[in-house]
Amino acid sequence: MKKIICLFLVFAVSLSSLICAYAADTTQELSALKAVDGIIVNEEGEQVILRGTNLSGWLVFEEWMGLANAKDGTELTDTLIERFGYEKAMELLNTYYDNYITENDFDIMAAMGFNCIRIPFWYRNFTDENGEWRLNENGEIDFSRLDWAVEQCAKRGMYAILDLHGAPGAQSVAHHAGTSGVCKLYDETEEGEAYREQTAYLWRALATHFKDNKAVAAYDLLNEPGCDMDIESVRQKITEVYDYLYKEVRKIDTEHIITLECIWTMDALPAPEEMGWENVMYQLHTYDYTIGAINGVARSIRKHSHYNVPVLIGELNAGKHYGYMLHKYDKKDISWTTWGYKGALSDTTTWFMYNLGRNGVADVYNDSYETILEKWGNAIQTENAVKNKYLTTLTSDEANNKPYIFTWLKNILIYYFSK
Repeated sequence: MKKIICLFLVFAVSLSSLICAYAADTTQELSALKAVDGIIVNEEGEQVILRGTNLSGWLVFEEWMGLANAKDGTELTDTLIERFGYEKAMELLNTYYDNYITENDFDIMAAMGFNCIRIPFWYRNFTDENGEWRLNENGEIDFSRLDWAVEQCAKRGMYAILDLHGAPGAQSVAHHAGTSGVCKLYDETEEGEAYREQTAYLWRALATHFKDNKAVAAYDLLNEPGCDMDIESVRQKITEVYDYLYKEVRKIDTEHIITLECIWTMDALPAPEEMGWENVMYQLHTYDYTIGAINGVARSIRKHSHYNVPVLIGELNAGKHYGYMLHKYDKKDISWTTWGYKGALSDTTTWFMYNLGRNGVADVYNDSYETILEKWGNAIQTENAVKNKYLTTLTSDEANNKPYIFTWLKNILIYYFSK
């Protein structure tokens, strides 16, 4: 009897969802976004709430969720170059990039109702074997990978956030900044100054390249600056570096939103007005798994309403309270992009919508070139990943503004039946 009732409820909720989806099915050309009076608006003056996910594990390597056994992106790249030479190392990495995210993935994300995709990258996506910027035929930094991703978003009516996940010199000691245990971006040395100028040069090049592209929602200047560090010791320096990068971008592009990461709490950065920052969006990341912590984030944003700045939860995970978290943010008109779209873990979690598992992990120290090439081929495409039915349904419903009571009921059933 219980199963019959559950099946009936799933059918009823699914039917209502289809009706809502049909009613909400509208298509419009992308309109340039700006941050005005604490909200994001398009060219027509309409408020826009960004909802989407991160292209996790694509251009930035993280060992815990990646398809190689190196400890960070630097070790991965350097090991491949040392073993096989630069050209063959690039062939392996390009094979990985080509297969990990394909056009089909953008179709999937668009079908879920997302209107924004955050694209993490690091500076070595654009350098050669000597650490020099890799240039195209026009003598400019080769941003072809980002061009392709932004174009795929635009074709499907989705915005892109360009996220510098790993800056020259590293903006934190965390492995996801590219080099574990190293953070030289803030150093008051000639080396530190050189890294800051390199980072500014990269952002000037990005701003020049994308300044007229309406599909770019925002420039994310630094991912999680100071992460895993004594934040008080670098707080002022982070603000100074942000101010420097902000001003460098604004010399070229005054139109695009710049997003600055407070990471964990709003008071990690001063009010934009104090710094003279305009057209900015602040960003938080939250990996707290309790309702109290989720409510705490919302309270922190409300407490800092005098900042008069829109907020993006740029990365998030909340385990069994995922639905509560997204609904809470939606009620407060807070934008969000989940972490993340895809990864490779040994078990089913709420980290990723699609999970490749650990079977295809490349041993970059011992596997042959041919073996790595095979492991990073068609096998890592999303059609071979396990779909997280709970998470994909939940985020799809929230992105499409489905009634919360239906979302909650349907996903509770899916969560337990998929176990």
